[in-house]
Amino acid sequence: MAQQSAPYTGPDVKTMIATHTLATNIITRHNDPCPVLDGSELVLLRRFVNNPSSSQQILKDCNMVDSPETSKRAGDGAQAKGSLVGFIVANHSLAGDGAGHAAMTDAEIGELKRWFDSGAADERMRGAVATGMSV
Repeated sequence: MAQQSAPYTGPDVKTMIATHTLATNIITRHNDPCPVLDGSELVLLRRFVNNPSSSQQILKDCNMVDSPETSKRAGDGAQAKGSLVGFIVANHSLAGDGAGHAAMTDAEIGELKRWFDSGAADERMRGAVATGMSV
């Protein structure tokens, strides 16, 4: 019988985004039995923090572009795929156009980039494929 993972006990995503603590929680809860992000989401997040200006291309590559006909808000395409990172990427893209509110600040993105560069997430990302990516 498959063992269930531990329940997530951290703050909810809405609170982390509103208080700009999402990056800190991703890092500090990384080794928890139930981390904020799994390996595939970490792969996608690393791609984003390495080049935030590529957000539209990332969304296209992962089939997470919001549909003009059905999307009511930024990130609906990512939410349909169950991707928190896709939601962050979509909102960052719009914030740069003055049309939205960034889910992560430049300081948070820099903090995550340094964390990824340190290799701390490598083990969890090993063998993972970015969410939504075609393989």
